[in-house]
Amino acid sequence: MATPPDHHEEARDRVEGWLASVEAVSPDDYQPIAVEQLPEQARADSLFWCDAVFEPEAHPYDASPEASHALHRSRAGSPDLLCHRYRALGLTLRVVESRSFFVVTVVSPRVDRRPPGARAAWLRQVGASLFRHGAGEKAPARVLGTCLSPSDPEADPLFLSAWNERLEWGVRHGEPTFVCYKRVAQRLGFLNDCQWFDPPAPR
Repeated sequence: MATPPDHHEEARDRVEGWLASVEAVSPDDYQPIAVEQLPEQARADSLFWCDAVFEPEAHPYDASPEASHALHRSRAGSPDLLCHRYRALGLTLRVVESRSFFVVTVVSPRVDRRPPGARAAWLRQVGASLFRHGAGEKAPARVLGTCLSPSDPEADPLFLSAWNERLEWGVRHGEPTFVCYKRVAQRLGFLNDCQWFDPPAPR
């Protein structure tokens, strides 16, 4: 059996930590907010990354006039988060983003309503429709399970030169889920997710 890359366990733990931090924030902990009222730097960052990552038809700000947006300020170790809920491409989507990542969840339709043999192909089709630059076409061989699988296990998230070099795919709590890294070649590692909004959240 091949030895996993040195970064494999670290990358898996990082993604699981991100997912846990998002899941620990209840819907009631988000404050509904208009786009123009978002913290200035976070709004600029979010628009930049949404333009870079999502196909126009799946863009959190542009795909649907009915989209809702909400903000969660960091507290007790939870990150600063933005949550976008909207419909696009026949899907009900929930996109939660921090300074470092997107967690993209297909709320409906649920993958478990499809025949088992058709689920992986459908998930690949969904990924291809959501993400730009062919990122959604690079599905891992297995995309089902509680732990998400990387599109390219050899790509170390700390050293990605572009966000589309690696995505995490899978089904979490019955919902198709993708994690995208906000990574640029000019920066090593990830920024502090508790320091995205201005002014800083109260402690």
